[in-house]
Amino acid sequence: MQLKYCAILINLISMSAIAAETLPPILDFKPNCSPTIINQLAVRDVYLTEDFQSQTDQQIELSMFDTSMFKLQRAAKQQHADAIMLMALNKTTITKSSHTSDYKRVIEYQADLVTFCTDDRSLSATPTPYNHLGKKLTVTTFNWQVSETAEESLASLAKAVKKPQADVSFTHIYGIPMSASSQVLFSTLGPASVQLSLEKNQSAWLYGRNLWFILINDKVEFASSTTALLSAYGKNWISFNDNFDDNPWTLFGKINIRDELADVLTQSDHKAVKINSHQYAIKHQNNTLIMDFADYKPNATKPVNTELTQFTLHSNHFTQPIAQLQFSPIDTQGFSNVVSGKNATLADRSAARYINNNQQNSFNLTQDKQWFMLSSFILVKQANEVITRVKLTSALTTEKYTQGTFAQAAVALNLPQTKSEFMAHYPDAEDNYDSVNIDGDNYTIEAIFESEQDNAPLVEFEISYLD
Repeated sequence: MQLKYCAILINLISMSAIAAETLPPILDFKPNCSPTIINQLAVRDVYLTEDFQSQTDQQIELSMFDTSMFKLQRAAKQQHADAIMLMALNKTTITKSSHTSDYKRVIEYQADLVTFCTDDRSLSATPTPYNHLGKKLTVTTFNWQVSETAEESLASLAKAVKKPQADVSFTHIYGIPMSASSQVLFSTLGPASVQLSLEKNQSAWLYGRNLWFILINDKVEFASSTTALLSAYGKNWISFNDNFDDNPWTLFGKINIRDELADVLTQSDHKAVKINSHQYAIKHQNNTLIMDFADYKPNATKPVNTELTQFTLHSNHFTQPIAQLQFSPIDTQGFSNVVSGKNATLADRSAARYINNNQQNSFNLTQDKQWFMLSSFILVKQANEVITRVKLTSALTTEKYTQGTFAQAAVALNLPQTKSEFMAHYPDAEDNYDSVNIDGDNYTIEAIFESEQDNAPLVEFEISYLD
């Protein structure tokens, strides 16, 4: 962290001097091609208000921000950066000097100095955390706000969406063009049932229980009727959606799911290349369609039918496999207090400590509305930016996309591991055979075990706060 006491008047920086040199811009939107970060700065500038005499509070704040940003741009130019992304900003702190009656104003910020890709300097529709004016932009992102109102609106928006035409071609999936943005996805198909953040600038949007879109740098590059991201248990959390779960898809408007292999190959206008006995691929221009087949035997007297069961469409730029899930690190000390109930403060339960809106993993449409996913085993709900419920459960993701185990997650949160340990930790707990119930002053806990035996291991845990 750099500490700088700035007694720099904005009028000392003449506009002609600024105009005389080209400085790296502070970006309002992220580049389409992931830039190279050449340096990450964390700066703390302190200004004395006596340096801004005769200015209003609003003018003072603007002046110090302009001064800091100009210095940032000069530093970026010296380090040969193409541009700047402002990642964090605090310009509201006010402290009083112990040596004078004058006030100091503090501006703290974090910034990434970046260079563009050589062959793509274009900008996406995804905003940077803060724009060149120091303002947060949220209008083009679809990281839905964590509030009860948002939970209700997500369900309402999903119900209001007209049932899409479930057709897949080389260029469109359910009306969504390849390379479409998340904004197009949201406006056309409504909120996703599940939204996951992945590594390598990827994100996954699931509609219903089976229609997946994978976006890279906010562009659709992959769509499929099946992926290996969520476990069967995870899928069962999702509410049934008639628009997708009761809407059989077609290929090119004429090939239907469960059509026999021979018929599919005959109806296709393009030559299908055999990958193996149950998988064929068709390449066309910039995209590839993969068709999966499975064997069905109607009865013992009839031969096996090989029928179309799944599709995958991806751009030729997309490289399998799908990237790993990306979760923000959990503050285990504070979160351990939240799950214990005994020592949890409102600060411990602040949703902002655990739910990262820029790296969101959420089950948006469930029977119990919206849950946020902190790991493959941990779900939380919130209201008014405070955690209200925490659930530790079986893995929501498949083995390939699951880090650790349920037991390891429970140990990390200092939860008792067996039924007898729970009874000892909570002397007032109620023993209900294979579960234990605890009623605290402002919370309730239900812990479920593998059996009713005292040494039975914990298999599910939930705490609900009443305030």
